[in-house]
Amino acid sequence: MKFLIALLMIIGHTVAMAGPLSDRCDTFSSTDEVSSPLTIEEIEKQSIDELSALRKEGLPIPNVPFGYLNAHWLRLKSMVQSGDEIVKYSTSKSSWQGLHGQRGFALLRSGCIINRLVTAQS
Repeated sequence: MKFLIALLMIIGHTVAMAGPLSDRCDTFSSTDEVSSPLTIEEIEKQSIDELSALRKEGLPIPNVPFGYLNAHWLRLKSMVQSGDEIVKYSTSKSSWQGLHGQRGFALLRSGCIINRLVTAQS
């Protein structure tokens, strides 16, 4: 399991939502799990703590938030505007069972998903 997490930290990605905001508003499904808004500091601390445990087991992961996904995290962070929120999410259990599950962090603007940092997918 820890190897899988490390692998996802290496191959994860951001997903920019297509289309202008005025034309499109992607939202979460009612079956998805979505956290309350998190601060950038909370997210980065959680990421560093999780990766620290993996590094203690000898995995060569960079000591920056999200390890090898740091560039994607920086991109998402650079998009944040006043009033935006970042939430942690996981798609429904059935999506994971159907091998199209996804988990990570999403940037929300006026309730619409602007960008995602995908940290795990099936």
